[in-house]
Amino acid sequence: MKKTSSASLAVLCAIFASGLFSCATTSSVAKKDSEQESVQEQTAPAQEEAVPQHEQEPAKTIPTVTFKGRGVKIEAEDMFLDGLSMYKDDSASQGYAVKIDASGTAACKVVLSEGTWECLAREQAFQTDESELFIDISGTYYKVYPSNPPLGSWELTTRSPVYLHIEQETTIDVCLNASSPTEKGSGGMNIDYIQFVKMR
Repeated sequence: MKKTSSASLAVLCAIFASGLFSCATTSSVAKKDSEQESVQEQTAPAQEEAVPQHEQEPAKTIPTVTFKGRGVKIEAEDMFLDGLSMYKDDSASQGYAVKIDASGTAACKVVLSEGTWECLAREQAFQTDESELFIDISGTYYKVYPSNPPLGSWELTTRSPVYLHIEQETTIDVCLNASSPTEKGSGGMNIDYIQFVKMR
């Protein structure tokens, strides 16, 4: 009898121990699941944040921009890029810029009110002979370039401003090119933005 009761007692102890082990395992798994759920709940809002404009796809059509106040600034990466690529640059005004090559273009339309407007581009040139850029405004090509030197820094093309005299509110076509119909350019410079400021 003693042997039988000892064996029964051993079986009962084994069942009890396995029940404890299984409960511990279940509770730790359940705890792990609840921890993962709370982590997912914390990270979900970050995934729902809006994607910055410049990290979205480039413009599929030529955008139209209307002046506000004294003027308008058009980021090069927001223009319609044909054969050009934008790249990340923390020193650019919105953290992105566009590299100009010999054949690509960047285009937009701008609505300007009556008055005299000054147009400048913010450009980064690396070589003196590869610093000239053409701004085609409704079929008229204007050659612009930054100061020379310095090279390699962002500069407005104040050395070669473009002035427009608008008689009534007009939508102009704007296109950035390395070349004009009469002069072949070389590309190699970068563009941050162009701006139109009303002088009077």
